[in-house]
Amino acid sequence: MAGEAFAWPEGQIVFFTGAASPVTSAVVAYAQNSNINLQRQWDNRPSISGVYRDHLVGLNARVGVGAVYAFDGTLERIHESATAVHAKFIHSGVNGTAGYLFFSGRIDSMSFRGSQGAPYTWALNYHANVWSAF
Repeated sequence: MAGEAFAWPEGQIVFFTGAASPVTSAVVAYAQNSNINLQRQWDNRPSISGVYRDHLVGLNARVGVGAVYAFDGTLERIHESATAVHAKFIHSGVNGTAGYLFFSGRIDSMSFRGSQGAPYTWALNYHANVWSAF
């Protein structure tokens, strides 16, 4: 994915629970105004010899979606789920399709939005500690 610019002309998000495969509880939704922040937490300490070394102590992915267009009540049920929530972000670019798959996260917050003459949308915040690019 290095050096390739991606756009969201047909950005798609799939949220699902259970096994890490979007088979039974998947919600396919169109997404707008999305951001993904991938963080690595490091502990920087000197060794006995005095040389400083970095040790990875944590991973955190924060995802924000400004507008999610989804149908039925499945997204709300996934938000209330007692099991982990996985998310798959698919986006298109000049060299094909790529994205991120987030495992064992949670939808932290959801807000319902509506305006005259427009469809209702959801905005949400999500976090996970394990992810993979594809």
